[in-house]
Amino acid sequence: MNNSKTPPDWSFQDNAVANIVNDFKKDNLSRNLLIIPTGGGKTLTAIRSVNKLLKSGFFKGGKKAMWIVHTKALRDQTEDEIIKEPNVSKFKLDAQLKDVLEVRMKTKANEILSSTKYSDYKLLIIDEAHHSAAATYKNFFDIKIGILGLTATPSRTDKQELDFKKVSYSITFRELENRRVILVPEFVFENTEMIIDTDSISFDHNVRGLEKFNTEERNDLIAKRIIALKKRYKLNKIIVFVGTNDHVVALHRKMNTINKALGNQFDHIGYIYGGDHNEMGISNEDYLDKHKNINNSVLINCRILNEGYDDPVIDTVVMATPTSSMLYYMQCIGRVVRSNSSGRVNKARVVEMIDRLPNVMYKIDNRWLYSEISDYLEPEIIDTLIIDERDYKRKVSEINRKYRLKIEPNNYQEFDSDSLLVFNSVPQEDEGIWGYMFFSGEDREKYISIFNNISDNIDKYYEHRKFDWVLNNILKIDKDDKYFCNRDYKIGFFTAMNEAYCQKNNKEKVTGLKYITFRKRKINWLYKLWRIFIGLFINN
Repeated sequence: MNNSKTPPDWSFQDNAVANIVNDFKKDNLSRNLLIIPTGGGKTLTAIRSVNKLLKSGFFKGGKKAMWIVHTKALRDQTEDEIIKEPNVSKFKLDAQLKDVLEVRMKTKANEILSSTKYSDYKLLIIDEAHHSAAATYKNFFDIKIGILGLTATPSRTDKQELDFKKVSYSITFRELENRRVILVPEFVFENTEMIIDTDSISFDHNVRGLEKFNTEERNDLIAKRIIALKKRYKLNKIIVFVGTNDHVVALHRKMNTINKALGNQFDHIGYIYGGDHNEMGISNEDYLDKHKNINNSVLINCRILNEGYDDPVIDTVVMATPTSSMLYYMQCIGRVVRSNSSGRVNKARVVEMIDRLPNVMYKIDNRWLYSEISDYLEPEIIDTLIIDERDYKRKVSEINRKYRLKIEPNNYQEFDSDSLLVFNSVPQEDEGIWGYMFFSGEDREKYISIFNNISDNIDKYYEHRKFDWVLNNILKIDKDDKYFCNRDYKIGFFTAMNEAYCQKNNKEKVTGLKYITFRKRKINWLYKLWRIFIGLFINN
């Protein structure tokens, strides 16, 4: 847990602001992304960037910026951040900022930018930019204007590419954790042992698949498990995520019944879903304001609290229905990982209800929090814990022997930011030749972007076998690239991706793609002394 007295290191926001400002000064029509996981302060970072652009004269001539949101919660959160006194004084926010930076709901923004008033604006900020590939955002990209997109991840579950040209700044979940900006959540896995016969756990498909998790027996089990966990961990305030509105109401009813039967362990059991639905019969906005003052409670919701909701007292998130969206998963756990500060909890727990899903081969794994590659092709994740530089060299040597590779990292001392993709175009793991793509150093973001693009579009890229055209014309990769300059490598890479695509579609385990992460292992002082002693013994 992140309960150390070492203060969080927020200096990355300064770098992000500098990058954003420089990018728009170079090209005021550029379309750039700011990627910061939930809890890293992407809203404040963007506000600071607009403020610095304002002070530099970017908005001269009465030009303005428009901040576009799709929920009232995001609108209110952003407007509060702009005028919040600690932000104004600490970051010297200009008095004109609140007039220059307008926060608009998407419908109103579309109306303004479709009129002659669009010429009043020089910059758009699109919050939660993963939504921007949707048709309702198309108008914003049809006008000549600079755009900054904000997101926790650039991936979309529907594979549509975001219409941005550059990433101005990006930081990972792991880096935020290392900087003590976010809490390290404790994951608790509760097996229901129930078989759920569904073909999809995606919000993009018919809700009937998600509604199969809404049964009397399963809701009874979840309610009892939540109360048992409260006693075990002394939990205070819990947010529960389910997949359908009907499930919200049914689980709320069951939780109330079980809570009363077990002596009212929680003071309050509530629910909320879209369209101002909650047990108090008031607007959702008023409801959430009231709920922030209620502790020792459970609040059950469906796709309401994953975006734009911040309550510092929440200490536990329960994923009562699984999801196939890594983005949604990250948003949900973002309710508890925000770093401890005044009034905040200093422990975070994520409880996952695990069912038996015979028809769904791939489920969200919390280890994806520490990766940046697309999970669309469902590669196997292999965590490799590293103690020190010597241990890293040994582990890399083991990987080289196992897959018959010749990987040689450029820097053995910065292993905690390295990761590796190994691929095989033959589905059987013990056959064929393995290739690799190493994500490290200055090239890391470049090759992650290449992998993600090919992964998410492999069906159309592989169809005509025009690999050179894809690499050179779409991905703009140099012909002398260190990987793709080799013809056998190109063919092997695209074939391995296509085989993975076929296995996934056949509901088979993907065997030819493995993503290996290298993470520094945290060791206590007794282990360190033992390592020193062994080292002295060997040397003598």
